[in-house]
Amino acid sequence: MSSADNLARSDRLRKRPPLAPSTSLASAAAQAGLIYGAAASNADLQDEVLRAALVRECGAITPEFEMKWDAIEPAQGERRFGATDRLLDFAWSHGMAFRGHTPWWHLSTPRWLDGAEAKDFAKAARSHLIAMAERYAGRIHSWDVVNEAVEPADGRSDGLRRSAFLAALGPGYVAEAFGTIAEIDQTALLVLNEMGLEYEGPAAQAKRRSVLRLLESLVGSGAPVGCLGLQCHLSASDRPSANAEFREFLGEVRAMALKVMITELDVDGAVVRGDRAVVDRAVADVYADVVETVAAEGDLIGVVTWGVSDAKSWLNDRENRRAPRGLPLDASGRRKASWRALARGLATRARRGADSGSGG
Repeated sequence: MSSADNLARSDRLRKRPPLAPSTSLASAAAQAGLIYGAAASNADLQDEVLRAALVRECGAITPEFEMKWDAIEPAQGERRFGATDRLLDFAWSHGMAFRGHTPWWHLSTPRWLDGAEAKDFAKAARSHLIAMAERYAGRIHSWDVVNEAVEPADGRSDGLRRSAFLAALGPGYVAEAFGTIAEIDQTALLVLNEMGLEYEGPAAQAKRRSVLRLLESLVGSGAPVGCLGLQCHLSASDRPSANAEFREFLGEVRAMALKVMITELDVDGAVVRGDRAVVDRAVADVYADVVETVAAEGDLIGVVTWGVSDAKSWLNDRENRRAPRGLPLDASGRRKASWRALARGLATRARRGADSGSGG
C-alpha cells in the first residue's frame, strides 16, 4: 500500500459519521459479534476514574499480572488466588467475560524455581497448570495457555523458544499444556498467545513461519488449540495493512479453522513529531488499520487493549520518551481519536458481517 493510499484511507476514516454518544467499545464490539476488553489490575479497581472507564467500556477483563505464576505462587506451595478472584468478581459483577492470562510464560516463573532441576521444574509447572485450571474451570472465556513460545533467533529447527519449560518438559510441552487445560476446563477457548507477528522484516517473517509450523503441529496432533492471540504492541509508524506477508499469514491461520484475537493492543505514539492532536491522529490510524486488517484477513473474535487509559500504560515507563498516548482513553478517562477509530473499526466488521450474511 503506497503512502498516498494510506493518506487517503486515513482521511476516509476520519470523515465517517460520528458514533452515537451512548456507544461503548463493548457495545460496538457486541454489534459485530465480537468482544472488547482491556487488561486491568487490582490497583485499577481502586482508582475511581479507571474503574468507571472499565465498567463503561469493557465486555472482558484480562488480568494484567495477577494470574501469572510468580504472582500466584511466590513461595513454593503457597498459592495466592485472592488478587485474581477480586478481578474475576469485578468482571462477573458487571457482566464481563474473564480471560486466563497466562498459565505458562517463560518470564513469569517463580524465583524459588531459579536453578531447579528439570524434574522439579516439570513437577511444579504441571502442578501449577492443574491448580489454575481446576480453580477457574467454567469461569474463563479464553485461556492464553502458553505465552510467547516461539523465538526463531534461539536457533532451534522447530522455532521454539529456549526456556525452562522446553528444557524440563521437552518440545511437546505446548501440546501438553493445551491438553491438560482442555481436560479440566471444557468450556473455555484455548489460545496460543504470541508477540511480534505484525511487524515487517525477516525476523518477523521467520517468527510467522515458525508459529504456523507450531499451529500445524498442534492441529495435526489433535491438540485443542482454538485461537491464535496477536499481542499487537505497535508503533504509530506501523501499518499492518501494508504488510502482505502478515495478511497472507492471517489467511493461513484462517485456513486451519482457527480464530484470531487481538489480545494486548496498544500503539506507541512517542515516535510522532507534532502536537497532541497530531499524535492522537497517528495513533488512531494504526488502531483502525490493525483492527480492519485482522478482521478482513482472519477470523477475528475480539480485541483486548493492554489497559484502557493512558493513566496506567506500560508504555509510560519507557525512559527519555515523549508521551505515548497509546490507549483509547486519555489519563483523565476522556475518549480520544483512538477510541473512535477502534469503535469504527469494530463497526466496519459488523457491516462486513451483515453484507456477507455472516454473524461471526
